[in-house]
Parts: sequence; C-alpha cells; structure tokens
Amino acid sequence: MTTTIQTQTNARDKMLQRVLNLRARAENEASSEAEMNTAITMAMKLMDSYNIEEAELAIAEAEGRIEIEIVQKVADTSLLKGKKQKHRIISVLSAIAKFTETKVVVSESSGAITFTGHRPDTELSNYMVALIREALDREFDNYRIGVAGRIGYGAKNSFQIAMASRVSERLYDMDRERDQERKENKKSAEQMRIENGDTSSSTAMVICEIAEQKAKEVAQEFRKAYPKLGKVRTSYRSTNGTAHGAGAQAGNKLNLGKSIGSSASNKRIA
Repeated sequence: MTTTIQTQTNARDKMLQRVLNLRARAENEASSEAEMNTAITMAMKLMDSYNIEEAELAIAEAEGRIEIEIVQKVADTSLLKGKKQKHRIISVLSAIAKFTETKVVVSESSGAITFTGHRPDTELSNYMVALIREALDREFDNYRIGVAGRIGYGAKNSFQIAMASRVSERLYDMDRERDQERKENKKSAEQMRIENGDTSSSTAMVICEIAEQKAKEVAQEFRKAYPKLGKVRTSYRSTNGTAHGAGAQAGNKLNLGKSIGSSASNKRIA
C-alpha cells in the first residue's frame, strides 16, 4: 500500500512540474510565438484535466517537491497610448500587484510594465493588465455611443478616472478578504490541532505560511532587482460629473472573471 501511494505522489509531482515547465517555455524569449501559445494552452489543459490549483503548486514548492522561481515579467500591454501619453491603466497597477501578490515597476519612457513575483502570479498580473486596459477603453466607447456623442468636456478623462478607481477598490477589497480568510482558516486549524493533540500542519496552515514566505521572497528579489527605485505619483482631476458617475458604475459592474483557465483558485474575482 505504501509503495502504491508513493508512486501516485511521484506521478502527481511530475505532472505539477510539467505544468511549471510548460509555463516557463511560454515565458522563454527564445521560443517562437507558436511555441509560446502551444505551451500555455497545454499547461491550461493539464490543470483543467488533473484539477490542479495554484495552492497545490505552492504547497509542492514549499515542500521542495517542485520548483517555482521568482521572475521579472514584462507585461504584453504597454503603459503608453501613442508615443508619450500614459493610459489610465496606470491607476490600477498597484491594485493589480497587491491582488496578485506581486511587485510592479513601470518605465514612463518605454511604457514597459514589469511585475516581480512567482511565475503563476506574474502571469495573472499580465492577464489582468490587458483585460482592464481593454475594458477601460471599451466601456467609455459604449458610454459615448449610449449618449449619442453628447458627452461634454473632459468626459473620457472623468469616466476612466472613476472606472479605474472603482476597479482598484474592488481589487484591494478582494485582497483584504482573501488575507482575512487565510488568517481565520489558520486560526481554526491551529485550534483544532490543539484540541486533537495533532502535530501535523493542515492545508489551511500551510497555505497561509506559504503566502507569508512568498511575500518575503518576492520583496527580497524586488529590492535586489531595483535597489534605487523611485515612485510614480499619479494625480488626476475629474471635471465631468455625469461621465464620472457612469465610469464608477462601469467599474462596479466589470466582470473580471478568472485568470488563466481554471488556475486562479485563490484569486477568483467577479
């Protein structure tokens, strides 16, 4: 029986490592676009087929059974619109980084948005930047069409400021709720362990401890990569009350969905 269980565990670990290897292939600049697309598609299918979640990947990594490295990922989406003007997505980047448990840095000259974190988390960040930027533009276009072009002065600026602000609020709220849930689960698990006289760690405790350790590792790598980093200060003024209200409403209704495939088990938002 022990041999059978061990064999099953080893097979599962190999599958987890295969998913990570495919993700790494998709991120490799030496891979062609076709290879990248194939690799990420295969990784998503494996996670769906074998019911693999991010928590399981994190636990396996913490126990030394697989490796998940910390990376710097440049998002596919640029910060700029045109040559110099910054897109309103800049207002949401800090919230995205907080929610995905990554760190973010931007280049105002090139428009590059770079996330530092565990590979699955940076993938989620990349996905969310593209999703939210597209939504900011799409929802304003829908608003403009809906009012037959009578939008008034400063409408786009006011609409997107409000929408970006509301989306950011939602992400920060979800981050707090997730952290609170982890703490409560860990507290309950610790209480049960005391009551049952158990010395082993439950999944809830491991997940919470992994999150704490991961945050330290990411912060350390971020400081190492950017030892003299300055801060970007953004300040925007809304001048169109009607458009502002419509933007806030759009941000409240935006369905951000899941991340890549079914992989964002602990980062699912609506």
